[in-house]
Amino acid sequence: MLLIIFSFQLNNLSASQKTIKSKFTSGVYLALIQAEKNRVILLANQFLKEKPITVTASQCVRSAGRKHDYYSEATYWWPNPENPDGPYIRKDGLNNPENFDNHLKAIGRFSWIVGTETSAYLLTGKKQYAQHAVKHLKAWFVDSASRMNPHLLYAQAIKGVNTGRGIGIIDAISLIEVVKSVEILQQSPYLSTSDAATIKQWFASFLNWLNTHPYGIDEMNAKNNHGTWWHAQVAAYASFTGDRNSLEKCRQFYVKELLTNQMAIDGSFPLETARTKPYAYSLFNLDGAATLAWIVSGWDFGLADGRGMRKAVGFIKPYILDKSSWPFPKDVLYWDEPLGRRPFMFFEAIHKNSNDWLEIWKKASADFPSEESKRNMPLKNAILWMGMQSPMKLKTEKPKTDKPITEKWLQNAISRSEAQLLLAAETYKDKKLSPRTFQDGTVRFVGIKDWCSGFFPGSLWYLYELTGNPKLKMEAQRYTELLEEAKKRKNTHDLGFILGCSYGNGYRITGNEAYKKVMIEGANSLMTRFYPHVGLMKSWDKRNRWNYPVIIDNMMNLEFLYKMGKLTNNQNMQNACISHADLTLKNHFRVDNSCVHVVNYDSITGKIVEKVTHQGFNNNSSWARGQAWALYGYTMMYRETGKSIYLEQAQKVAAFILNHPRLPKDLIPYWDFDAPNIPNEPRDASAAAIFASALIELSTFTNEKNNYLTSAEIILKNLSLDNYLAKIGENGLFILKHSTGNWPAKDEIDTPISYADYYYLEALKRMKNYQLGIKN
Repeated sequence: MLLIIFSFQLNNLSASQKTIKSKFTSGVYLALIQAEKNRVILLANQFLKEKPITVTASQCVRSAGRKHDYYSEATYWWPNPENPDGPYIRKDGLNNPENFDNHLKAIGRFSWIVGTETSAYLLTGKKQYAQHAVKHLKAWFVDSASRMNPHLLYAQAIKGVNTGRGIGIIDAISLIEVVKSVEILQQSPYLSTSDAATIKQWFASFLNWLNTHPYGIDEMNAKNNHGTWWHAQVAAYASFTGDRNSLEKCRQFYVKELLTNQMAIDGSFPLETARTKPYAYSLFNLDGAATLAWIVSGWDFGLADGRGMRKAVGFIKPYILDKSSWPFPKDVLYWDEPLGRRPFMFFEAIHKNSNDWLEIWKKASADFPSEESKRNMPLKNAILWMGMQSPMKLKTEKPKTDKPITEKWLQNAISRSEAQLLLAAETYKDKKLSPRTFQDGTVRFVGIKDWCSGFFPGSLWYLYELTGNPKLKMEAQRYTELLEEAKKRKNTHDLGFILGCSYGNGYRITGNEAYKKVMIEGANSLMTRFYPHVGLMKSWDKRNRWNYPVIIDNMMNLEFLYKMGKLTNNQNMQNACISHADLTLKNHFRVDNSCVHVVNYDSITGKIVEKVTHQGFNNNSSWARGQAWALYGYTMMYRETGKSIYLEQAQKVAAFILNHPRLPKDLIPYWDFDAPNIPNEPRDASAAAIFASALIELSTFTNEKNNYLTSAEIILKNLSLDNYLAKIGENGLFILKHSTGNWPAKDEIDTPISYADYYYLEALKRMKNYQLGIKN
């Protein structure tokens, strides 16, 4: 009787879901679309240049299969130290980086590209997105030279143990969004009837293999997330191909196994909480359960004791809001990774029309800081799951500022910057160096030995994000890759500026694994400058009389090191950053919350020797860029750590700056707040740009949002006037004029400087994102 009632409910739900289309222009549906639209379109534009890469692009000599066969090796299996040439042994939760995973990455990339392009097509109706998705679909399923065979005989092989196993079927979960995309694209004029039929036949063959091969049967009967995701896959493929028997089998599993035997009465999954990564596996299984429930229309179904999606989502919610309250052991890996946008979140938001869950989903990270998180998030595009079958003409909501989404000053600033830096990149490409400044009619170029070498490629990356211009991406890649050897430098504290601005932005935007490797080596090099007994990152070597100088600028390099610590699960790196920030807060700041430039320590005892303001007017003055570094550095450290003392310090520094009687009305500071000849002193546009970028981010953490945002907007609007914003072709092809580098050394006075451009563009990006309602 229970199953009869369940089937009846499913049929009713399925019918009711047909009415969803009328909801796209209001409520949670519209809010979700508005939240996703710009991110999806920007990413889709990036993906337009990506060529198909299928299983035929790479092969492993250890594979028992052939060119068109998918092959992967078991993630948690390692050489046996007692028998290095013998069979591998298992280490649960620990990934072996030497195992072959090219095909696993390729299938995930394929799904991400197709899902994103299809989503962009739904949002815009532009044919290039649909056509590009179809190009990848044909490469994987239609073209005889590159197509994949419809089985997973050689997935998750273990050296010396087997040539493949059923557990490897979970590698294909990325294909769930692929079939969802095909369901949409086959309604368009861009996927031909014959190609759609061929793709459907491929999935019918794959579905038959999943249902009949011993590997598939083993995985079907798995009691944990593997069984969940097998049924989620089969339900998706069965729905697409019209296999009602398989779909009914998945419905029965949902009731008889998933809810009855996998889920505890409190909504948890005991087989997942018993693993070495209980939090990650609980989320992963919940995503699989949510996907299955959505496809078989079982979201509202529950057992008599309440077990169902409502109970599962209710169980996990407190630990989404406060991860530190998790009652089980911490995961052995990736515990400190930012929480991503999980599929169950947007399913719950859509189904319940819940702004609560929509906000939770929006606040979670849309990025993937590691290959692990990317692989374990097979559903990346909420737009695909809302019920849209054809492109929508959507109304645009006003942003929170009640101003036009693209203000003219902002459009002009971005357009002029784009033209200027494209011209610079082309003009200076033969130098194989980065332009740093333009002084006395001459452009100064620098390489990896200069702390400013990362700002020009970083500026190109930001402009690529702002415009989607593929030429900017190409130039950003070219200038970034000139800096690779900087990863070996152990004689500078500035690897954050050099590698973080270039490779860091490049990796964040593209996910290029080669960039990640460069940054990991660079972070390890930077860590050699942290002396634990001093507790601080040493700044300069062999500079003046100083033994162990630490400059306020060094707060900026912590972002790179802390993020790399999170990315590689290196707690020592994160702890070093916290120690440095804590001691800098204690020792660099005066009573009025201004900061000195340099604190010199004894390298043996760690005691303070002296405090000086090396690049300011005098030791007691407030050097403008130093205050900017402090504001930005503590805002960033609060974002990364959540430590309230950092937020409080950032607000104190902001108050010192914004309330200073010598800050001009346009909020573009003089090079030093205590310079003797104000108002006849040089300004510093670089400090102003850093102020603006930091204030926009600070506004997201505090109750003084309007004050900080208004100040940032005043700065950016003034920097975007002709007095500061250079005309195209002038100013040595830099964007901003009137920065001050090192006044005491009479170097870079009233000139353009690359870091002014970099932080100006970062601030423009943050301002644009704010106006569009996008999380920075």
